[in-house]
Amino acid sequence: MRRVSRGGIVVVLVGVLASQGVPRVGAQEHRGSVPSRRAASASVVPTYHNLGAISSSSTSDGSYYLSGWDNAASASGAGFSWYSLAWPVLPQPIKGFQMGLAGTWITPSDPGTPVATIQHLCDTSPVQGIKNTVQDPASGTFGLQLFQTIEGGLGWWANEEFTSATPKYIVNITSNCYENAVSTPGWGTFGTSPLARNQTAFAQLSNRILMPPDGMTLNPTSTPGYIGTNWSALTFPATGPTSGVATGPNDWTVFLNAANFQGPLGYVVPQFWSQASSANAYQRGLTLDVRPGIAYSLASEWNSIPYFESTDSSGAVYSKIPPLQFPVDANGRTVIGEDFSAYGPGALATPLENALSTGSPLPATINASSVVPLTMSTSSVPVYQDGASVPELSNALTVSTTSSGTGLALTWGASAASSTRSLPQIFERSGGTLSSTLSSPAPAALSAASFPRVTPSTFVYQAPSWWSASPAASPTFTARLSDGSVATYRWYEFVDQPALQ
Repeated sequence: MRRVSRGGIVVVLVGVLASQGVPRVGAQEHRGSVPSRRAASASVVPTYHNLGAISSSSTSDGSYYLSGWDNAASASGAGFSWYSLAWPVLPQPIKGFQMGLAGTWITPSDPGTPVATIQHLCDTSPVQGIKNTVQDPASGTFGLQLFQTIEGGLGWWANEEFTSATPKYIVNITSNCYENAVSTPGWGTFGTSPLARNQTAFAQLSNRILMPPDGMTLNPTSTPGYIGTNWSALTFPATGPTSGVATGPNDWTVFLNAANFQGPLGYVVPQFWSQASSANAYQRGLTLDVRPGIAYSLASEWNSIPYFESTDSSGAVYSKIPPLQFPVDANGRTVIGEDFSAYGPGALATPLENALSTGSPLPATINASSVVPLTMSTSSVPVYQDGASVPELSNALTVSTTSSGTGLALTWGASAASSTRSLPQIFERSGGTLSSTLSSPAPAALSAASFPRVTPSTFVYQAPSWWSASPAASPTFTARLSDGSVATYRWYEFVDQPALQ
């Protein structure tokens, strides 16, 4: 992976105690600058909406994406890498908030279908994980009906047990349209119960980094900063039991590049992908254990942003969104993602395979001649809230490509004199438009409304009893993480780790 010079974040490693304090960057509440034309009305209790403060849809509370589309995703499918900016988007975590930072979705490419026609919808009837839109296998597109993806990365999730102002890093993989989702060697994505013995799919390669069930924590003092991710389809000696169906050689491996960790973290055992095709023979040969990957965008997914809404005695409608804040560089930009690249087999997969087969030294670098920078293109996506457009937010959240063409940035302009930019919080509705320029002060109860804080969790993740069948290679350790939780863990020899049993 290529390392950027902007500085990496610090991933909280095993045994490293991280401060529980989080940086608090003041976000000023925008109350409007136009003189009042009427007296402030009597306060009424604001209505709370648990999502939809920022939406790309005028008809629903749909998600919002800051995204760019690459122009050569199908050129190389043996791996993808990018850098993501990590920062505390809120001074303090709030209940139900969900936002992903810059990342991508890697899905199996189909040799007979143009990239532009691939659809990523999940209709799990009549067979779990298979869409019910194309029934004729002779059409050549039936293989697209099985949805498999590698995703995850930095962000905040509504069902975290232990929240923090800094984002967490997760691996998120699914082989069957999210019927099963795996994120660690022992747990599904934010699952409160460990995976069943036949559902584990992620084998860890490093004993230098801890993967808690609730997500990998960062050192708060190292943000804002960048973390690099690389997913590469490598070939390792076979591990784990057979899946009962023909399985390909792709061991999709995740590498991280942070200030205090660089290297492979773990990989997805290929049986995870192939076994999903056992429900339908037409899917065989089209899963991620066999097919190259395709990643057609770099995006930040804003899933659940809550807001308050209030109507005063004159009928004026006001709303309030959380204090969203963004770090700004010397050029007045927030570069949310950079260096999006695709890898051909010659970048790492083939050199590694040759080294394993001949006993020669393992490759220590990536062959840059097999790395394709992915030039991005962007389009404006308007912001809506409860059916009304929000031009100010649409303008503020307009994404442009970076000077390299391989990244995405928000440009705040010359007015961004400080190192932080905050979005306005309070808006007034006029017809089908919301504006932060208020005709009179907003209702006092709305201005004073606080978004619900997360109640400290006392939840305990309990490893399953069948893990004891694997002999541990270490005593029990504990580590306090920056989200306030304490992890108790043991290490295993690679082949003895429970995920391979």
